Amino acid sequence: MGIFRRLVESDSSAVFPFVFKITTTTANTVFTTPLIDFGGLTPSLIINWGDGTANSPLITASNSINRIHTYVSPGTYTITISGFMPGFAVNNNSSIRTLITELVQWGIVGLRSINLYGCINLTAIPGSASLSGVGGYTGLNEVLNFTNFMNGTRITAIPADIFDFSPNATSVSYTHLTLPTNREV
Repeated sequence: MGIFRRLVESDSSAVFPFVFKITTTTANTVFTTPLIDFGGLTPSLIINWGDGTANSPLITASNSINRIHTYVSPGTYTITISGFMPGFAVNNNSSIRTLITELVQWGIVGLRSINLYGCINLTAIPGSASLSGVGGYTGLNEVLNFTNFMNGTRITAIPADIFDFSPNATSVSYTHLTLPTNREV
């Protein structure tokens, strides 16, 4: 099966969050969730900050002040985004690129664009067999834009089947990764 060829069935009523980890090394670290609009679509989501504080209120704009959170103590925190998130773009932002250390779950959040450019401490992404019951890369089935997907991260190779679940992708550039062998480009 060639790259971008597998069709994915999805249950639109299924809700699985996008989950990632950040690590802070100093007190009062400010983290701005890198939300973006995409193709006229705007977010409608709630963020669990992973530090025991209250979840964010409903965020309906990618530039909402509610996408910003201060972590009082240094530590590793698991951030969970639930709802609709059309885009997540770090884009080499110097204030957050060193904080993101792991993508735990792609989730099913309507993601259309994913850019982890510059996340120099990102060492892990979920594989196709992960996500106990979520179906691995199913959350990538609506992604259209993979520009700068893993550029500047510590991820050195794209898993062999990651793009099989993105049949409508139109942009895969500046990934700076080794594409799997035996894949059509």
